[in-house]
Amino acid sequence: MIKSVFFFTSIVLLAAGCGKTSPNPSPSPSPSPIDCTQEARQCPDGSYVSRSGPNCEFAACPSFHAVPTSSAPSLPPPSLPAKTGGINGYVHTGPSCPVQKDPPDPNCADKPYVYIEVAVIGPDGKQVQIQTDSYGKFSLPVLAGTYTVKVIQESMLPRCEEKTVAVTGGKPSLVDISCDTGIR
Repeated sequence: MIKSVFFFTSIVLLAAGCGKTSPNPSPSPSPSPIDCTQEARQCPDGSYVSRSGPNCEFAACPSFHAVPTSSAPSLPPPSLPAKTGGINGYVHTGPSCPVQKDPPDPNCADKPYVYIEVAVIGPDGKQVQIQTDSYGKFSLPVLAGTYTVKVIQESMLPRCEEKTVAVTGGKPSLVDISCDTGIR
């Protein structure tokens, strides 16, 4: 009987001691990266920025009077008169259903091509890349001139058309880029 009480007490004490931690626990692993929501904020120039970084803050809006770089079409300093305009674009994919119906099914309408890189090549051959927003739209202020706009993609499908757009001073020029999904 004494042996069984001793054995039972030992088991209870051993079990009670297993739940305790040492006074100097080992350091915890570094926090895992967090996923930011896919929200976008519209900037004064009409472009959009998304959330990023450890605190999921919105990226800074582009500045109109930044120092020009050699890889981007640039706006002149504010004191120089020049015709400035912009390019507002929409990139979409379709067809999205294998069989087209008459009347068309609204669920099969073209879909916006979101968060895809678009290259805008200026009259001087310099290229700027911009990303479409959650609606498949993009906006870029540029000098007056003729620009080539194309989607940058690594895969063969969807196959997107390349467009040429003439920009004049005043209101932005619109460009609509259709991408063929290959669905038939």
